[in-house]
Amino acid sequence: MTKSTTKYEWILIFVLPNLVLKEPFETDYMAIVPFNDKRLKSIRINDPPAKKLLSNFRTITGKKINPPALIWRDNAPETVKQKEVVIAFRNSLAISCLLYGCSVTVNSDNVYGPVFSDFFDFYPVTIGKEGGFHISSPALEAYGPKLDKFYGSTNPHLPHHDFHEAHINKFMAEKIIKKWEERFVLPAEDAWESRLLFRSLEMSYQAMVTPFRNYSTIYDYGTNLALWISAFEILVHKKPGDRIGWRQVVNLLGKYRWGPKQLRGKWYIINKNEKNNKITRGNLVQKLYMELYDTRNAILHGNQIKESRLFPFHNKKRPPLALLAPGIYWTALSVFLPSEDDDKDMSVEAIGKALAESFNNSTYEEALLASIGLGLEDIY
Repeated sequence: MTKSTTKYEWILIFVLPNLVLKEPFETDYMAIVPFNDKRLKSIRINDPPAKKLLSNFRTITGKKINPPALIWRDNAPETVKQKEVVIAFRNSLAISCLLYGCSVTVNSDNVYGPVFSDFFDFYPVTIGKEGGFHISSPALEAYGPKLDKFYGSTNPHLPHHDFHEAHINKFMAEKIIKKWEERFVLPAEDAWESRLLFRSLEMSYQAMVTPFRNYSTIYDYGTNLALWISAFEILVHKKPGDRIGWRQVVNLLGKYRWGPKQLRGKWYIINKNEKNNKITRGNLVQKLYMELYDTRNAILHGNQIKESRLFPFHNKKRPPLALLAPGIYWTALSVFLPSEDDDKDMSVEAIGKALAESFNNSTYEEALLASIGLGLEDIY
């Protein structure tokens, strides 16, 4: 991620009131920054409507909060100032945080960081024409005059605490943002690979929304699992007309180079052909993907299922599939995106970065091993 040094005016675009963010996520032209960022301070000083919007958020219990915001630089190229580009940027941050947050949470008694994408949703009120407020949502589109009073609120179905702070997985974020810049910043290139990446990220963002916001049943999880399967299948869509299914995704996941034998060993039955009794075997992550795939099918096809079906190997003592899915998806992204250690002639700096990334990756190893009741202490 690059950092801007040139002096240009930054403009408030969206507020993210449900998110607790302590560090900026930024490029030269666009950034999501915490409330105390100097650029956001300048906006509050020089733009009264923006100050009113940013400074009057509370939780449903009345606790005042200082929300982060998405801003862009006024000289940003028009290719950047597009809805698709803003969403892709937001998703880049969200996925970089959520995959890590979910994987840390798997082996914890507490939740550290957001595990649902709702935390990254944009507030539907923005600064409109002539300093008025613009309200935009699927249910309402309205422009209002300058308001004497404005009170914003966080979503009532989401907690808002400091220990839900979003932690950016910088190793993944840097790879994604590099693709974002190649695709959207001049000279922008509409490459097939980057199109797949950001379409997949958008689908995974939707897969990680809270399964339900009020009373519902376990079948609502089927919608999320269906979106997860789509996020995976988009990544293996190499060209128009490709045949896409579980085999292609399993093959992609099989390309990741695991260290522990418990993760790399092809000990699990992935598929059994009833016609010729041919058995396809794979490693633990490939098997977990098939657990996602089969559970999606069972729910969406209307089969009768038990609650245990939402857990790996039907074992309710293990983390639920919905919490393991981000770690499986991280594996797919790690194969899809280039890595420093793919280069045989690495510099000393690159070697150090690769080692640091390898240490970071142990978080995902431990999360996935939890599906069979193991931890890192059991394998090292």
